[in-house]
Amino acid sequence: MILGLDVSTNCTGITVLDDNGKLLYCEAVRTHKEKSYMKKMDMLDDVFVKLLERVHADHIFIEEPVQRFAGGKSSASTIAKLNQFNGAVRWLAYDIFGVEPEFIPVRSARKLCGVKSKRGDDAKKKVLQWVEANYDSFHYELTHQGNPKPGTLDRADSLVVAKAGFIKLND
Repeated sequence: MILGLDVSTNCTGITVLDDNGKLLYCEAVRTHKEKSYMKKMDMLDDVFVKLLERVHADHIFIEEPVQRFAGGKSSASTIAKLNQFNGAVRWLAYDIFGVEPEFIPVRSARKLCGVKSKRGDDAKKKVLQWVEANYDSFHYELTHQGNPKPGTLDRADSLVVAKAGFIKLND
């Protein structure tokens, strides 16, 4: 089984695929209301422990954290916080599942899955379109403004990470 994670301090997408690439679990843990990193980690710990009761992950893939500035989107402080949190979640996953997680760069994951986007495209929207086209069991709701509800894009990203891991293992 493959566990795919899209980690951020506000919401973490979690996907489990079976050995044939079938989607078994795809949820998001919204930690946006918690100020404390430790309480955010407690929330993820609870979810991981409950998940371990249902599945055994043989492989864990995590979207590699941001490494560089993105025009107006990320400061050095933000990148440092994201990397710190990502490392803590990586350790937590290792501690609970007993499997050393492997990082996958976001562009590599999308490329492996065949998610195509051009400069200027909304890459998150392209990921969601790919997930909808490839996984009938992936359902989500829209806000009253017609946007995917919070957590949907994190779930979709974690699914792409898991599928990219599946493809890497089966090449």
